[in-house]
Amino acid sequence: AAAAQQQQRQKHVAVVGCGVNGLCTAWQLLERGHRVTLLEQFPVPHSRGSSHGHSRITRYAYKEAEYARLMRRAFPLWSRLESLSGQRLFINCGMASLGSGAYLRNISEVLESNSMPLERLSGQSLASRFPRLAGFHDCVLDPSAGILLADRCLQALRSRVAQLGCRLRDCVRVTAIEPQPDGSVRLRLSGSGTAASTAAAASAEELTADSVVLAAGAWAGQLLSGLGLDLPLRPIGVTAMYWRLRQADGAAVTGDFRPEKFPTFVYEDEKLHVYGLPELEYPGMICMHDGPDLDPDIREAREQREPYYLSELADFVKRWFPDLVPEPAVTEKCIYTLTPDSGLIVDRHPSHRNIVFVCGCSGHGFKLGPAIGQLLSEMATGQPPSQDLAFMSAGRFKHALRSRVAQLGGRLRDCVRVTAIEPQPDGSVRLRLSGSGTAAAASAEELTADSVVLAAGAWAGQLLSGLGLELPLRPIGVTAMYWRLRRGEGAAETGDFGPEKFPTFDYQDKDFHVYGLPELEYPGMICMHDGPDLDPDIRETREQREPYYLPELTDFVRRWFPHLVPEPAVTEKCIYTLTPDRGLIVDRHPKHRNILFVCGCSVIGQLLSEMATGQPPSEDLAFMSAGRFKHGVTSAKL
Repeated sequence: AAAAQQQQRQKHVAVVGCGVNGLCTAWQLLERGHRVTLLEQFPVPHSRGSSHGHSRITRYAYKEAEYARLMRRAFPLWSRLESLSGQRLFINCGMASLGSGAYLRNISEVLESNSMPLERLSGQSLASRFPRLAGFHDCVLDPSAGILLADRCLQALRSRVAQLGCRLRDCVRVTAIEPQPDGSVRLRLSGSGTAASTAAAASAEELTADSVVLAAGAWAGQLLSGLGLDLPLRPIGVTAMYWRLRQADGAAVTGDFRPEKFPTFVYEDEKLHVYGLPELEYPGMICMHDGPDLDPDIREAREQREPYYLSELADFVKRWFPDLVPEPAVTEKCIYTLTPDSGLIVDRHPSHRNIVFVCGCSGHGFKLGPAIGQLLSEMATGQPPSQDLAFMSAGRFKHALRSRVAQLGGRLRDCVRVTAIEPQPDGSVRLRLSGSGTAAAASAEELTADSVVLAAGAWAGQLLSGLGLELPLRPIGVTAMYWRLRRGEGAAETGDFGPEKFPTFDYQDKDFHVYGLPELEYPGMICMHDGPDLDPDIRETREQREPYYLPELTDFVRRWFPHLVPEPAVTEKCIYTLTPDRGLIVDRHPKHRNILFVCGCSVIGQLLSEMATGQPPSEDLAFMSAGRFKHGVTSAKL
């Protein structure tokens, strides 16, 4: 009976991708008693993806506290794998954070506020500990950090999942993922097989599983697009460069670049983000997370063969490591997949909850692999993830709603401007269009629909005026301002502005209306809903470029938040559209009832969808009606 219950609870999970994230997910699933099929499009092992290579930095020292906390999961799992494999996978040589004072303060704050070890080295203490870093003067050392021997780690993971009964099929490409009516997922496959993948695997055309984990690296975008999710993923070709000592340098100092005397490092200032590793069997590596865009199926473009950003790195080496030959001795290629904020995406499909994915690892993925695998294994088997994943969700990118609309059959046409809205005698509505976007958008001149919903923001007034509605709408330029802690404030207080200890707030008295948010990836925001009038078609006026109401907000910050620097660290622009009573307008045209609009700015979308399809709105909208403004419906055109 117990065996039958176990079998009933056991799930068959297909994991797509045999890189570090796919292998770690398979490991965690198998240890939880589930059945796993691991699918890889290339022969295993290979160097076509993002996980291969001799070494990777692993560390707590992140600017983002969420990733530092995620490493608390990853480090013990790497140690466990090392113990299970019986071979050395990790070299504990530390990591030095180098560069601008702002960067060093950020790293210090994250480590100290999360009770993670660190050392501050400068002057003689830095020179004696790490002679080759003496020129930097100051560093924040993460003593727990070091090097993961990447290829060894992958081999240890492959051995472990094989011991636990994983079925690994290489040279099999997933061409489509199809959710089924019974809740399972069918994967369409193609492949030519190898000795490692049997004849049955080579000829198989489909596979059905209870859940699917997508860990397909640079190929994730293609597969997710087929599921209606168009994520902002950018595969690039990265060239790792290894640098040798000049021949004139004596053998006695050669060892200064070995892990015993040279840590991994990350250097960051206003212009550069460079990382480096000590000398192992290769010379020491110094590299940047950048490179040319590429199609992962056509990898060896000319730009990829020629080392990217070589001149910048050569200048960096000349300045900080003058004993190295300023030309790389060895280069090595791999693919990174970036997101707009250089953070990972770990999420599940919004409609098919048994399809989960990791992508856009942006150079962070290897060290975090075991932690990501643990979370994906929970999600793939119907459990809530044991860590809040909001900071890695796909929904943080605005396109997520667009993807849902596309998935439901919506047609999105960008670069198309509506120049006129014309009600027709048969009750339909014709829209006149102009645009310079795609060929289809550029040639389109009109569109006819049963109903029209106007949600045009600062441009709503222009379109409604053409329909005889002159509404009191006032577009303004708002500057959001983000404020940092003063230098010298204790790191113990830094976390007080994170969401765990600082809420959003709304402050109002007879003179002020100010709102604020806690610190996320930006410093904390404090802002006012006010700004100069503007024409939305001529946005960057002088008044809009200069922060509006800065003196008032500075005084507010000084009074109520004296620990913050009374000058904004980051500013961000947007347009608000105000009404005289600061309320929204949600209404329908008084004469053409199939033309709805929202302006002067979710629930609003729900109400408009009801009205656009002839249903009465499910909320009383009198408080948002256009008629509350006397002149709103008095145009001569009516």
